[in-house]
Amino acid sequence: MYLEHNINIYSSLDIACFGDVIFDYDRFENFETLSANRTGRTYKASLKDYDNPFILKTIILSNEFTLRDLECQLIKRESLDCENILRFYGLTKTNLDTYMSVYEHANNGILRCYLEQNYSTFDLNIILHLAKQLTNAIMLLHNNNIVHGNLHSENIFVHDSSIKIGDFSTSLMTSRTKSFSLLISHVQYIDTMYLSDPKTYTLNEKSDIYSLGILLWEISSGSIPFESEMPIGFNLFNDIIHGKREKVINKTPQKYSDIYKECWKHDAKERPTIQSVNKMLDQIIIKEEPDVHKEKTRKISYYTGKEKHIVKHTLSCYRDSQQLVL
Repeated sequence: MYLEHNINIYSSLDIACFGDVIFDYDRFENFETLSANRTGRTYKASLKDYDNPFILKTIILSNEFTLRDLECQLIKRESLDCENILRFYGLTKTNLDTYMSVYEHANNGILRCYLEQNYSTFDLNIILHLAKQLTNAIMLLHNNNIVHGNLHSENIFVHDSSIKIGDFSTSLMTSRTKSFSLLISHVQYIDTMYLSDPKTYTLNEKSDIYSLGILLWEISSGSIPFESEMPIGFNLFNDIIHGKREKVINKTPQKYSDIYKECWKHDAKERPTIQSVNKMLDQIIIKEEPDVHKEKTRKISYYTGKEKHIVKHTLSCYRDSQQLVL
C-alpha cells in the first residue's frame, strides 16, 4: 500500500521527486493560518532551503475516514492534471501524529479572502472568468468519476487571479461523519438533500452542482452566503433545507443568475449536469464597444503575512464599456 509503505520514510527532500513524497515536518517553518474550521486547518508554510512556500491542510483520520480511505483518494488524485486544480506534492506527519497534505502555494490565498479584498475592482469579465474556471475544474473531476463533496470558498484557492480547487481528500470524511458540528461549518454550500437526510443520503455529483450554485452567487456578490445571519444556527439551517436562498444581486445578468438558481434547487434531479453549466456559461458573452481601444490597468491586491502586494492587470477596455449579450 502506498501509505503503509512510505509512512515512516523521512529523508532529505528531492525536489525532482514531488508527487510521491513524505515530507519531514520539522523542515517546515513560518506557519501562517489561511483558514480554520471544524474539518481542519489550512496553512501557508515555507520549507527550509527551498524558496517557494507551500499550502498544508490537516487531515483528520477516524473510524469513518481511515488511512485506507485517504490512500484511495490520493490514488484518484494522481490521475488529474489541470491548471485549475491545486497541485498535490505529498504528505507530512506532525509531531502530534496528525497527517497533513502538502500542496503548491496559491499567491492570492483562498477564494473567500480574494473576493473580500478585490471584489470592488471586478467587472463582468472577471466574474465570468472565475466562474468558468471553477466549472472547468469540477467538470474534470466529474469526467473522472470523482465527487468533491466539500466545495466552499475556503477550500478553493486563487493563484495569479486564476481559480484552483483545493483539497478534496476530506470530502469522504465529511460525508461519512454524521456530526452536526461538521455540517454546520459550511452549511450554506452543502446539498440540502444531504442536510435533510445525512444518515442515508450519499454526496454525489449533483451535490457538487448545488455547491457550485452557491459559489457562483458568491463570486457575483463578493459576499459570504447568509453572512448577515451568521453565526448559523438551527433556524437558518432549517430554512435553507426548506428553500431559503440568497437574493440575486442588482445588475447580475439574468442568464448568470438563472444558472445558479438551477444549480441550487433542492431536488437533485432538477439540477443541471456540470457539462450543461459549462455550456450555459459559454453562452454568456461580454461584448466590448467598438470605439473603445484604451487600456485600463486594474490593481488586484493580496496579502502574504503582514505585507500587502499589488498585482496589475491590464484590460483592453473600460469597465463601463462592457455589455452582456443575453
